[in-house]
Amino acid sequence: QSVHMPKFLHHLISYILIPVMAILTGIIVVYILINLRGKFFTENILEGLLLSYAINGWILLILADSIENKMALWFKKIFPIALIFVLIFQMISTFLQIREVGVTHGRYIILMFGVGSVISGVWYIFKKNHLQLLPIVAIIAGLISLTPPIDALTISVNQQRGRINDV
Repeated sequence: QSVHMPKFLHHLISYILIPVMAILTGIIVVYILINLRGKFFTENILEGLLLSYAINGWILLILADSIENKMALWFKKIFPIALIFVLIFQMISTFLQIREVGVTHGRYIILMFGVGSVISGVWYIFKKNHLQLLPIVAIIAGLISLTPPIDALTISVNQQRGRINDV
């Protein structure tokens, strides 16, 4: 038996959540472009915002997958490209922070999430809106982040210990 999306949820996604995400995407892209030579790469002030942006964007993309109006179709075409753009710059910024202060478990998880999101976004773009790879990549990244000796805590503790020993 097929399940239909309630009209309220359909309208909420189409006419409220997608436009809000579009505005947020525009603000983030403009901020990155304006600060490309400035504070963006030296001060990692947007790490939490960009992580929540990506997570909320993926959830909205999953919810909008069955909607076939102009707003949802536009979102399904533009969001993965914008997400990849934002995440690549965030990952560059995180790599620069790692060079300065070392790997922390938070940055390790952010990098794993970024890599998984970029892979899923590229898959989504080239496979014409198929979301099947997203949960698989998320599970694999989660397992890598939790499995010793390549888990986030072990990597960060060993790297920080090595930095202290070098000093």
